[in-house]
Amino acid sequence: MRIFIGCLSLLLLAAPASANDDESNIAGTWAFQAEVQENCEFAGTARLKRTAKPNYFSCEMTVRDICQGNEAIVRQSCVVTREGDEVKVNAVVEEFFLQPNANYKPDNFRLTIDPKTGEMNGELDSYGIWKATWKRSDGATS
Repeated sequence: MRIFIGCLSLLLLAAPASANDDESNIAGTWAFQAEVQENCEFAGTARLKRTAKPNYFSCEMTVRDICQGNEAIVRQSCVVTREGDEVKVNAVVEEFFLQPNANYKPDNFRLTIDPKTGEMNGELDSYGIWKATWKRSDGATS
């Protein structure tokens, strides 16, 4: 019986760590958009997956970028790091689905998690700095 109580105590002590771990989990599917120059549109989706390293996530994004009569649909791989409420997304262009462009720059983000809404807000860094918002599109974490 003492062994059972000892094991139960250890499990209860570990519970807060698990809860904190869930709070830091930004894994899952996100939809994002950025307010880019007038008459242009920038939006996409990203899937973030946990890695073995705490606060590091692997990522794949698909971006649709329309501006000045040009439309690009681009798949990018990315590494996401989280420090507290600060999130950085560093991308690499992998493939063009529409209108290849050798000058297309990776779409990197610097974001802050809003604790009230769970959204991530900040900046897109690509051909300038633009206001960006990320929202969970699946409502879940993985």
